[in-house]
Amino acid sequence: MTPEEAVRGVAVPIGVPGLHRCTDCGGTGHVWLFPCGSCGEEGVIATERIVRVTIPPLISPGAVIEGPLHGFGIHNLYLRLHVRIE
Repeated sequence: MTPEEAVRGVAVPIGVPGLHRCTDCGGTGHVWLFPCGSCGEEGVIATERIVRVTIPPLISPGAVIEGPLHGFGIHNLYLRLHVRIE
């Protein structure tokens, strides 16, 4: 972030990868006896959700902001953002 953003605070969009069960095959990787073309026989589909992380004003360089991802269906995992000011 820029020094100006560090002084006033900013909301930063962060892409968080995730996996979701394929709705076409129900997570099996197959539709009847055929491979599922939607998920490539994996049973899951990779997705990305955008999380807007609010950086508070007057944050110090090297500060760490951490937050849970359970709101995205990801349990026991946290997003850890290390602040760098350039």
